Amino acid sequence: MTLIVFRPSPSELTGLPPETVSGAIQFKGISVGETASVGQRIAGTSLIYDGERNGAAAFSGTVQTALHPQGSTFIWYGELLDNVFIKQTLTVTSVSVDSVRLEGTAEIWIIPNE
Repeated sequence: MTLIVFRPSPSELTGLPPETVSGAIQFKGISVGETASVGQRIAGTSLIYDGERNGAAAFSGTVQTALHPQGSTFIWYGELLDNVFIKQTLTVTSVSVDSVRLEGTAEIWIIPNE
C-alpha cells in the first residue's frame, strides 16, 4: 500500500504525541528512507541536514537534539496537515560532509473531519 499526503506542510510537535488522540485513523509500520544533501529538508519533517560535525549528522529545524551520530536512532513528531500527524523513528545509517542517509518507520494518524 502507498500512502500519499498531498501538499504536506511539516511542522514539529513538542506537546503530546498524536497517538493520544481518540478516533484517529492510524497507519503503522510505514518504511521510510531518504538520503539528503546539505541544506535539504528530510521528507515529512522540518529537519534540514546541515552537514557532518565531529562524526555526527547535524540538523536544524528542530527543538530536539540536533546532532545524531551514525547508528543512532531518534524520534520526530510532527503535523503534516491540520488533521494529519506523523511519528518518524529514524536511524542515521550513514553520514558524510555532503549527505546523510536516514532509514526507519513512520506512523501516521488522520483525524476525521466531523
